[in-house]
Amino acid sequence: MKKYKVSKYNLSCVDSEGNLLLYNFLSGPTSISIVKNKDRMRFEEIFTEKKIIVSDKKREKICQQLYQAGIILDIEEDEDALYDAKFYDTTLSKSWELIIMPTQQCNFRCKYCYEDTEFMSKGEMSEASETSILKYVQKNAIYHSKLRVSWFGGEPLLALNSIKRLSEGIIKICAAKKVIYESEMTTNGYNLTPEVFDMLYKNKIYIYQITLDGTRKEHDCQRIKMDGSGTFDKIFENLLYIKNNKDKYKMARITIRTNVTQNIVSNIEAFIQLYQSNFASDRRFILRFTEASKYDNNEDEKYSSRLDDSEYLDRNEFLNFIYNEKYIKKLVPIENVLDMFTPTRYICYAASKNKFVIDPKLNVYKCTVHFDLKENNVGYINSKGDMVLDDKINRMWYVRKAFPKECRECFYLPCCNKTGCPIKYNSRDEHYRKCHMKDLKEIMSINLRRLAKYIPCNIIEMEN
Repeated sequence: MKKYKVSKYNLSCVDSEGNLLLYNFLSGPTSISIVKNKDRMRFEEIFTEKKIIVSDKKREKICQQLYQAGIILDIEEDEDALYDAKFYDTTLSKSWELIIMPTQQCNFRCKYCYEDTEFMSKGEMSEASETSILKYVQKNAIYHSKLRVSWFGGEPLLALNSIKRLSEGIIKICAAKKVIYESEMTTNGYNLTPEVFDMLYKNKIYIYQITLDGTRKEHDCQRIKMDGSGTFDKIFENLLYIKNNKDKYKMARITIRTNVTQNIVSNIEAFIQLYQSNFASDRRFILRFTEASKYDNNEDEKYSSRLDDSEYLDRNEFLNFIYNEKYIKKLVPIENVLDMFTPTRYICYAASKNKFVIDPKLNVYKCTVHFDLKENNVGYINSKGDMVLDDKINRMWYVRKAFPKECRECFYLPCCNKTGCPIKYNSRDEHYRKCHMKDLKEIMSINLRRLAKYIPCNIIEMEN
């Protein structure tokens, strides 16, 4: 008789029909299983809160189903090692991504921006630097099957000519080397005019993250130009152009990000209505809410119009907001729910060995947020197209220190965003190391019930 143990990465809850839902966060979406209401009591008697499960002939079929889903595993299996293997399969993969900052300048002065004015005053990439990047791609394409380029800033569209020249050059190299090419952009959207979007689309930049912080009133309080004027109307006009030209831009994928502050919460009904009436019916668009974060490095004496501390939401306030029964289906799209249930989905690019940030001066970093950290600068690209890295510093980003014990024993560990951020999991700061997910099981149970309605589930049938 075979012996099994129950995975520590399981979540179970009951749906509206009394069925038992089971999920394993290490196995991912293929693990979602249902025990029908009529079998639930017998199932719980056999499997719930049991440390050891013995498979006899009567239980062999059901044990196999649960084993395949990852709900149970061999009694001798080291589950910590299974998780670590999946983590390092992701961070040490040959997946190649370059986050290119063609400029650090920005035409906005958003009130919660984490960058200071000195950072945003640095200029555009030179054509000599562009040539060095192309040499680097040429030399390294042979080692990879796919390259993903993400355009970032500053505001990348202030360096449109650099983006055009680099895109055309990289696409040409990838085609010659038979390397799959993908590209995306984080932009404030202000300069994303029809002419600009058309050029970017022709250069295979299909995926965008663009921020709308609520309706015009709320947005124009938070996301302002350097002269203090509003930006909502121009961004909204550019988004509508993409929406109204679906046949022309079929491959486009637009995430509309909303940085939630007290200001946004106060008029959320109007914003939801605005989004639903304009973009919700177009599957190329998705709405994503995140809390506006206050960073230590955004205290800039030259920049006096920051948000007050009272205008930010803490983590629990944010979770209570998006999981409000009235709004949850509107504020948390099913695509976002699926992300929450996908192991290693939230591992940051900074934790991956072969993902790098390149600034206009060809300095190489790992993280696009913490430029204030000395250890973020891991090297540079020289004029010959060689990436010269400090291996000791670079290893600090993809070799992980030990987790706190409470993280190791948490059912949500394989999908937790804290375990995907090197700044957080390698920090000695208790603020980063403590769990910020209050009522985690309750929140994930709500999401599991939703997920079970959208993806195929394994039916666990009790044998007579």
